[in-house]
Amino acid sequence: MPLRTGIDKIIEERGRQRRRWPLAHDRAHVGGELLQAARCYLWAAQLLSQFQHTRDTDTVDRWLREPVNTRLLPEVPTWPFETVAWRPGRDAGRCLEKAGALIAAELDRLHPSHDSWGVPLRDVRTADGHTVVSTNRPGAVTGADEEDGA
Repeated sequence: MPLRTGIDKIIEERGRQRRRWPLAHDRAHVGGELLQAARCYLWAAQLLSQFQHTRDTDTVDRWLREPVNTRLLPEVPTWPFETVAWRPGRDAGRCLEKAGALIAAELDRLHPSHDSWGVPLRDVRTADGHTVVSTNRPGAVTGADEEDGA
């Protein structure tokens, strides 16, 4: 199995995000929430990288659990969504994938007719009424592609 690059991992995470929150949902976040969420995951990745060898895992876990208005560390970003949606885990790499995918989501929101790679997007309704995003890009990982059985 070939090694997946960082961009491959971000594309996969963006596909997971699209299955849960379609492009129409992202378009509603006009106040910088997607970028703020990306900033939170970047902060978590930095924290995990800095303290990866610490024995004080309770403190790191507490910092990761409390990103909402906490001042335990300087410049802690405020999580813009429901607290239950904050899931940094303990892997700095996964936090970077989530941050990258959220940045791609913001790019897609800014350019709603095309995805981050410049490929035309379209919202598609599934049989059960969910809105998903489809693209004509070969090998694209999107909710619509998965629904179509591709």
